[in-house]
Amino acid sequence: VVQGNVPIRRYRRCPMDTVAGVSRMGEFLFENSVDISEGGMKLDVNGNYRVGEQIDVFFFVPSGRFVRATCEVLYLLEVNERRQIGVKFMQPSDKCTGAIREYVAQV
Repeated sequence: VVQGNVPIRRYRRCPMDTVAGVSRMGEFLFENSVDISEGGMKLDVNGNYRVGEQIDVFFFVPSGRFVRATCEVLYLLEVNERRQIGVKFMQPSDKCTGAIREYVAQV
């Protein structure tokens, strides 16, 4: 969605610093979350990802609820010598959406 020339996010992003497990192409990696919204999340990564790649992400929101989500990698960034990816949750379960919505509402 765009307002004027400025893109408007569909969901509010909140900072979230936690370890996230990522399963992709037969390997399992530990990455670190940067922020989250009901639509997706940003991760600091060590692995090499491609835009369009499908991955499974596993993490606990700070309330202690466990989340597993299938995601699509939307973008790759280099920020202060750190690599980051932005992922979109693909058809998240009600349990996943509820845990994230609860966390975002508290922040």
